[in-house]
Amino acid sequence: MIGLASTLVALRVPKHAVDSAARIINSYAGVTHNYEREGRVQYLVYPYRAASEEGLASTLEEIKWKIHPLDSLVVPVRRVLKLRTNFKL
Repeated sequence: MIGLASTLVALRVPKHAVDSAARIINSYAGVTHNYEREGRVQYLVYPYRAASEEGLASTLEEIKWKIHPLDSLVVPVRRVLKLRTNFKL
């Protein structure tokens, strides 16, 4: 995968911790965005990219250590469907 390791992460966090968790997640260069997923349980979901599988795993552990989520789910990318989009303005 063009030299990058990618994954989608979902962290279950208490409602009162969503804003601070989002700030921590957004502070990492490999995160492009995150969104709050509400339902029976509350999750912050975000894609993450790193230069290697080792770097990805290490950073995800660091993020979890800082946030202390109630639960987490990591879904590795198996196939890249879109790499870049260019718009003529």
